Amino acid sequence: MTLGDEKFTGVSSLNDYLIMSNLENNLQSFLDWGFLNIGGFTNINNTPTDYSNNPNELGLVYDPNYYDGQVWQTRFSNWVWESGISFSGSSPTEISAVMVNNVPATTGSYVLDYANSRVLFNNSVPTNSSVTMNYSYKTIQIYKASDNLVWWKQFQLDMANETASFDDNTGDYAIFSQHRVRLPCIIIEMVPRGTAEPYRLGDKSLMTYQDIILHIIAPNASYRNSLVDIIRLQQDKVIWLYDTSILIDNNLLPYNFNGSLNTNRINYGQLVNNILYQWKTCQLQNFIVSEVESRYYFEEAKIRLTAEIIFDTL
Repeated sequence: MTLGDEKFTGVSSLNDYLIMSNLENNLQSFLDWGFLNIGGFTNINNTPTDYSNNPNELGLVYDPNYYDGQVWQTRFSNWVWESGISFSGSSPTEISAVMVNNVPATTGSYVLDYANSRVLFNNSVPTNSSVTMNYSYKTIQIYKASDNLVWWKQFQLDMANETASFDDNTGDYAIFSQHRVRLPCIIIEMVPRGTAEPYRLGDKSLMTYQDIILHIIAPNASYRNSLVDIIRLQQDKVIWLYDTSILIDNNLLPYNFNGSLNTNRINYGQLVNNILYQWKTCQLQNFIVSEVESRYYFEEAKIRLTAEIIFDTL
């Protein structure tokens, strides 16, 4: 460092996304993308199932911020919005129309709220209407511990079998989707343990290490064990990290302010393969599985790992 250089190194703005925030966002995207490409999505249409004769039917939501009949939710949350997914010849269902009493709703008369898995009508439709929609949802839910106090949300277990609750907007379904955590899920927690060491002599380059805990919560032991094994097979994997600040500055994030899809969005596969959005490389290492436990209605495990990021241009 030259004499008189009192400015912060490696930071251009107070609003920059740096190590912990970028890691959280990238790990969430990496896990989402990885699970989708091994079949971690379920297509919902009008084909009857063991649990429902109308699996693609939406339920009425009594939201005090809207008039009754404006808000309708799907049984399963976290709709797939990513393109370019293919697994064993099948692909996620792209939402093409919302039907009200078997008639397509007029384009522009509603908003698809992907962020909260709801359909928001501009004007109320009769509350006794049949509202249906074909869609796909992500089988594995990936959450960040820093988002909206995830630990204080309501865990939701057997959604498929709760037909009466869904139809009547009672039980778990009386709780807004943004306040529910659906299982199975993985919660990413950045823990307060990180170190750094010089990368090479003669400059300010650093090799940083950040510890992370992945909390796995599943409805049964088989699902939990499968998720644990899938993740720990990623030991020593090297991935590109995208720069969240660039996505924000260029309006490339998935959702608009109202939860609808951003037409400028870019999926994870495109982001990490485009030099314009690449930030640093990251190696995932030192995987340790612990606290594999069975609790009342829950099967849990923790995977602690370390992310190594090299800052060679500070």
